[in-house]
Amino acid sequence: MNNHLTKLLDKLYAINHIEMALYSEDDKLIKLYASNEFYPKIYKHFLGVEENKTFIKKEGQLGIYNLIIDKKSNNKIIVGPFVNKDLDEKAIAKIKYFYSLTNAEIDTLESKIYDSTSANYITFLHFSSLLNYLLNDEDINIVDAFFSQTKEMEPALDQERAQNFIKESYENRTHGTYELEQRLSRFIENGDIEGLENFFNYIAKNVKFSEGKLAETQLRQQKNLFIGLIAVLGKGPLIKGGVGVEDAYNLIDFYTQECEKLNSIEAISNLRMLAVMNFTKKVRSVKRESNFSRDTLKAIDFIKSNVTNHINLDDVLNSVQRGRTSFLINFKKETGISLGKYITKVKLEEAKNLLEFSSNSVLDISIILNFSSQSYFQNVFKKEYGLTPIEYRKNKNNNIN
Repeated sequence: MNNHLTKLLDKLYAINHIEMALYSEDDKLIKLYASNEFYPKIYKHFLGVEENKTFIKKEGQLGIYNLIIDKKSNNKIIVGPFVNKDLDEKAIAKIKYFYSLTNAEIDTLESKIYDSTSANYITFLHFSSLLNYLLNDEDINIVDAFFSQTKEMEPALDQERAQNFIKESYENRTHGTYELEQRLSRFIENGDIEGLENFFNYIAKNVKFSEGKLAETQLRQQKNLFIGLIAVLGKGPLIKGGVGVEDAYNLIDFYTQECEKLNSIEAISNLRMLAVMNFTKKVRSVKRESNFSRDTLKAIDFIKSNVTNHINLDDVLNSVQRGRTSFLINFKKETGISLGKYITKVKLEEAKNLLEFSSNSVLDISIILNFSSQSYFQNVFKKEYGLTPIEYRKNKNNNIN
């Protein structure tokens, strides 16, 4: 047994009591760092390794786990669980059956969960990242783990702005979400995508928030916070940034409904970041469109307002009441693409939202957006994004889970 490793884990557990266990290469328990003696019944399900990986995120019936492989000894450390689900009676019964727990063990587990303070997913990731760094000298960026959707974002370009933000505030700890709302409002209203991404990167690494209790369960608490934040940002900076009132309220309704469908805390966190980023992108798009001519803006508004209807070039031309040839030439000159391609682009962007945040089938989405057929929708989607609709949805779901 590696005495240095066990002493290291002893000290880390003494500091924060994040539950974990040390296993040998052949999955034999060496030492348990948890108040619940039955945890090995659960841990044994998450000891599978992946080639060339020392840090592996796992998800089970109870929550999130991180498996860390010590490259020197090939010992395994399983960290967790971070409870990320609202454990109702049905979920508890499923956990009991899946992990073969006794009634007494289930009672202990329930008591521990409901008596604990609000879990901090960022702290959980920080701890796992630190452990991997101490063992393997590898620095895991928790932003990638926490904000998995950042892979789809534009790259951060203004690092100096992030450093200035650090100097201005959040040097130690912030209480409440008022300052957060003000910062996010500024980025959204200005359409500042790069600044927003720097902000997300910083708070994930450095900021702890203390929030008032709004609900009895952690999941309901996070949903209430999400809905409140989206309403504030949608009715304030989104509209101030130039987005129409009807569009803003539609976005608020959409994200509120999608939040209610989620059943894990980290999924809500991902949706929160995506919603705020999409608000910011929406404002930037509006600000860019402000340089368009009145006729082009009128056409764009007509297209976006009829995204679920079957519209063609003649429909758009009738909405602006301009001559065909001159208008089509000017529209392409201002937007960079033809009017027909712009109509398809708007529909495909809406399709991405439906694939990502709804449970509608590919066929349903093609019907909702009035594509001529499912196969045509799939073909133009893949041509535009390099993935089929199903591949796109699967990729997004894998990032969230």
